[in-house]
Amino acid sequence: MNDQSRIASGKLPYCRDLDESTLERLVRFGTRVWFAKDEVAFHKGDSSDALFLVLTGSLEAREPPIGPRGSEPGTGTALIRKGELTGLLGVLSGEPRSLTVVAVEDAELLRFSAADVNGLIREEPSSAAALSGVAQRRLRRRELARRLPDLFGQLTPEALADIGSAFRWLRIARGERLFAQGDRGDTLYLLVSGRLQVQVDSGLGQDKVVGEIVPGETVGEMALLTGETRSATVVALRDSVLEACDRPDFERLTTRYPGLLRHLSRFLVERLKHANVGSVRRPARMTLALVPLHAGTDLGDFARRLVRALAESHRVLHLNRDALGGEVTRLLAEEESGLQQMRLLPWFEEHESRHDLVVYEAEDEVTPWTSRSVRQADRIVLVANADRDSHPGEMEAWLGRTLGEATAQQHLVLLHPPDAERPSGTRAWLDPRTLNRHYHVRAGNDADVARAARLLIGRGRGLVLGGGGARGFAHIGVIRALGELGIAIDAVGGTSAGAGIAAEYALGKTTSEMRDAGWNEVVVQRPLSKYTLPVYALVSRTGLDRAARSAYGDADVADTWIPFYCTSSDIQNGEKVVHRRGPLWKAVRASTSVPGIAPPVIDGSRLLVDGAILDNVPEQDMISFCGGEVIAVDVSPGEPIPIDYDYDELPTPWQVVRSRLNPFR
Repeated sequence: MNDQSRIASGKLPYCRDLDESTLERLVRFGTRVWFAKDEVAFHKGDSSDALFLVLTGSLEAREPPIGPRGSEPGTGTALIRKGELTGLLGVLSGEPRSLTVVAVEDAELLRFSAADVNGLIREEPSSAAALSGVAQRRLRRRELARRLPDLFGQLTPEALADIGSAFRWLRIARGERLFAQGDRGDTLYLLVSGRLQVQVDSGLGQDKVVGEIVPGETVGEMALLTGETRSATVVALRDSVLEACDRPDFERLTTRYPGLLRHLSRFLVERLKHANVGSVRRPARMTLALVPLHAGTDLGDFARRLVRALAESHRVLHLNRDALGGEVTRLLAEEESGLQQMRLLPWFEEHESRHDLVVYEAEDEVTPWTSRSVRQADRIVLVANADRDSHPGEMEAWLGRTLGEATAQQHLVLLHPPDAERPSGTRAWLDPRTLNRHYHVRAGNDADVARAARLLIGRGRGLVLGGGGARGFAHIGVIRALGELGIAIDAVGGTSAGAGIAAEYALGKTTSEMRDAGWNEVVVQRPLSKYTLPVYALVSRTGLDRAARSAYGDADVADTWIPFYCTSSDIQNGEKVVHRRGPLWKAVRASTSVPGIAPPVIDGSRLLVDGAILDNVPEQDMISFCGGEVIAVDVSPGEPIPIDYDYDELPTPWQVVRSRLNPFR
């Protein structure tokens, strides 16, 4: 960089980003600087000590270099032309530079020190609004350039600019309605950042949640295409930014770019397909807020292990109060105001846009950072020591007041000592709360943390074990083979014979222990040999109950290291029942009660029998349970046994007995 010189007063320089009054106030602090071609204006990680306005020439923002500083030029991400500002986000937030900026030709710039810019912002709030608007518009242009090709296909720069001009920027706060069921549908929305919740009127006085809209997806297109009113209510789960296109602009675009309707149709088909199979769409980006429920929780260790597990397959940013510096920390400490929001929002949006996942680590009391973490979160992850008081405390009372009408998904992580044999008392944590899922994690156990990490972001791997009588023991071999191949299982479910094996696996038993337990329960205890008066079953429930209690003790379905469910059949109503809570022994007993042989299990008004009657391999329940891949194992006979008799020729019982006794049959 050559010598600096104070800018002479006179005509204002050209600036495409700022209005004339803001530029006039800013220019009086500027000094001229020059950069030769290929010279670095600033590096990623440098202190954000200045804002620059390009007077002549051009520069390029680049991803950070690979290897030692200066050894590689890095990858270009955007060209900074005459009249554009660079370095603004770092000056607003006080955080280090996020990109390296290099001159691609000889360039002359105006340099404004961060101290002068911040002084101007404090003296002139309108300047803060103008500068914050520049940062947000820049983020908007970049996000539109990323998102619009998904809707329209590949676009030329001219087409991208034309289509982008038809959209207007819209920001809504957490809990705010975008539109209500029954409203006129005159606008298409594209979600840029944040998350929306879709609700429908259940007819029972409250709305039913039916889905979520994640960044990159559209909402409102159905009513726009059909001319009907809105079929659902859409509410912001967190502060969200959208691009809105009104009907006249939409009709103009569909005429000029016919591919729009084709791509929108693809979006609708994908959404309906996921809804039909009950699967969860994986968002491209997600934010998690880790919130400790009481003081003394080792949240830091869990957060570091969680981030390390997520980073194996995603770009992850871990933010806690200690990781923040400069102006962000000061702004968070101030009483929340419009000025604070204008300066903070671009910083958070920039960091979230550059990562697949952002993990916000909150504090164990309500502070500005805790409030901000929750405000930015798509998922609220409550973290507690399993041996502490399970009643909701002040933190959760504050959360209930803060989250508003639309509640982000809430998950619970219970931390256990490293040598814990198995969880217990989980129902006391679950009953007073409305949770999407819970996880048991042993301190320092990376496998437990990795399992929770995959399930939290909807990329878990589920194993479903079907029914099949004695063939069910083959499931043990499948589990052993998966272990030998290094295939981790994050959730397990089953029915009938598969339910018993799945429950033992969920409790953490090895395949050898499962084999020995099966031998003891079936061969040694012989519960199926204890016959009774066959009024409603051939076998007495006493032996079956004793064997089930012996196998699973007093564990609850929720007291398993690996999340577990099993299914049974309600013969009163002809419905499948999915067991996620309640005594584990009773759930497995219900799932394995073959009608006529084993007595049914009574659960309130339900009469429960073998789950295989209605669904022999309940893999559909696992799709929404784990969110990722599902491995389903069916050990039932592949082909039905052929029967050559007509009904009138069916042998009598005595004929069958004689046949069995005939050594030459």
